[in-house]
Amino acid sequence: MGIFGLILNIIFLLISSFFPCGETYYSSKFCSSVKNSADKNDTYYFDNFLNYISRIRDDLFPKDKDIKRRRSPKHIIAEIICSFIMSGIGFAKMRIDLFIIEILGVFYLLIPEVIYQFMVDFYIIIYKFVNNIIDKTQIIQFIFIIISNLFALIGILIYLELIELRFCKLDKNINKNISLRAKEDEEDPEDLEEISEIKPFPIRDSLLDKNNED
Repeated sequence: MGIFGLILNIIFLLISSFFPCGETYYSSKFCSSVKNSADKNDTYYFDNFLNYISRIRDDLFPKDKDIKRRRSPKHIIAEIICSFIMSGIGFAKMRIDLFIIEILGVFYLLIPEVIYQFMVDFYIIIYKFVNNIIDKTQIIQFIFIIISNLFALIGILIYLELIELRFCKLDKNINKNISLRAKEDEEDPEDLEEISEIKPFPIRDSLLDKNNED
């Protein structure tokens, strides 16, 4: 993030652009950017910015007009515009994450992350259904993933006290009830001491009893 993240990204981009993965079969499996060559084997890079610019130039201004373009100019322009839009969305997400950390706390970032994972999983399963490239095993796997994400989301909401379990006094030690008990202690400390000697559960639990009855 910020200047430090920008410097690191520039360094990694330079390294990935000038140091190839190789020309072997295994290089093609780990590195997706390909630099085509007519006189020797293709060279694979993890991510080559110069190769990306070269491919755009070849599609926009082909040297040989008889060669069919891989992409039309409108597709290239749309790709560049979408790249800038995604960069803006990434910056906006970073700012929102920082606001969430500042105002609420770092654990609240888990909620949008789980929701995002829900959206990704649904998109994948719908895509596979539409293109008819899904089998029974993938459907079962998808069901288990959705159930696990659902339990994770419920657990996070309970941990962050956005969901209160008002039964069996499970809400006794949430922040709201701890603050109420502390306030009662400040208002009547002497009465609470007298009552606590007679009654095993002092007056501070009255709110919890009411919650659990409701």
